[in-house]
Amino acid sequence: IAPLAASRSKDVAFLIIKSGPTVSPAQLAMYKSITRVRNAGFSPEVIQQVTALMNLQFDILRTGKGWEKLEAEVQKVRNESWYRHVAVMRHSTWDSTWMNYGEDIDFDPVPIFEDLNIPVLSLLGELDVETPVRETVATLERIKKERNKDFTIIVFSGADHQIELPRQVKNRPRYAPGYLDTMVNWTLERVSVRR
Repeated sequence: IAPLAASRSKDVAFLIIKSGPTVSPAQLAMYKSITRVRNAGFSPEVIQQVTALMNLQFDILRTGKGWEKLEAEVQKVRNESWYRHVAVMRHSTWDSTWMNYGEDIDFDPVPIFEDLNIPVLSLLGELDVETPVRETVATLERIKKERNKDFTIIVFSGADHQIELPRQVKNRPRYAPGYLDTMVNWTLERVSVRR
């Protein structure tokens, strides 16, 4: 959303994105569910089942049809141990915004990034299970090179989706070293600050 907003305004001087992907909501939702299932140790056969279930949901979001088939498929697998790792519309404890996307489930953010003419700082966590980090880095690096953009892409070692390391105190964030300083220093290099 931030790149889209920035692309529509002449008043935005720069953009800092934390854990922002370069894939569609459908691809992102698929990545999240598959990653959770894979990280929980389930087999390639289970991953195929998850993929089919997710694709069924996306077809419903695209067409508005097929709810009965989804209900039937969910009834078949809802007691499987892998099911709790998957975001399924109407049947999930997940509060996932992609479930409300409708036709926008296939929105491609890449052209937005390609058209941006402002400095962009993309901050990612190496161990993020919600954003496809490698694919995002590759896409942004390609755009940076091909379009000669002022894109800075930083992946923080050992960090998660929030750019945090495992917490030592339950309710206290433990940001990756350099995360906050990077944002401040990068910004100060690109804007004039009046004192």
